[in-house]
Amino acid sequence: MIFGRRYGGYLMTEEQLLAKGTLDLFNWFHPAHEFSQDKPGCTRSHICVILQQVIDANVTGAKAHRFIGWAQGVMCMEGFLTLDQARDINRKVIEELENE
Repeated sequence: MIFGRRYGGYLMTEEQLLAKGTLDLFNWFHPAHEFSQDKPGCTRSHICVILQQVIDANVTGAKAHRFIGWAQGVMCMEGFLTLDQARDINRKVIEELENE
């Protein structure tokens, strides 16, 4: 079964909602803070870009979930998110979709 929720006038998939929840939380708490890591794939701008690619449905399926996991992992490494908080974002989205 494909879950979805209307957001901004269109139906978003589970992975789009997970990416949006992660990006929204990050932008709300840390709108301009740069990461201390400068390794490829670990910059703030890269994390925002890969999450936006999922939100825009340019990346879907298993690859989208890898992008979300990578983004959440880097955010944990930088201290902006704990593993428990990442898990809670993921669970909340999935529970809300299942309860619709």
